[in-house]
Amino acid sequence: MDGSIQRVFDTMVNMKVEEGCTESVKGKMATAASVSFAGDQDGVVYLYFVDPLDKVVCTSMVGLEEDELDQSIINDVLGEIANMVVGQIKTILCDRGYNCCLSIPSILRGVDLSVYSKSTKRKSTSFNVNGYPFGVEFFMKAENN
Repeated sequence: MDGSIQRVFDTMVNMKVEEGCTESVKGKMATAASVSFAGDQDGVVYLYFVDPLDKVVCTSMVGLEEDELDQSIINDVLGEIANMVVGQIKTILCDRGYNCCLSIPSILRGVDLSVYSKSTKRKSTSFNVNGYPFGVEFFMKAENN
């Protein structure tokens, strides 16, 4: 997952992602972009962009100035970033024999966003992007019945 995030940010956003950020996204205004996958393996990935990282990423990716952005553009760009990250994870799963399909991206916005999912394995990672904290949560169903 970490490699997928770094490749997408490096290639599409032209920003470096640094692992091991000590600052949390918790308690801050953030936009969470998520894409789920279902099939032989089920799960969901949430990418947490604090304010103003969401706008910084969007201006870099689409070439607009911050005052030209509206919430729909931000939602589209962050959803597409989540789609690209999870698309790379899907490719890895499919290469290992776990066929699955992706959902359309979902966007949540708020303060102190947190997700809980029963019967899943969870991995949380914090990164630093351009001096801002960036959080990722990866949930995968612990056991398919």
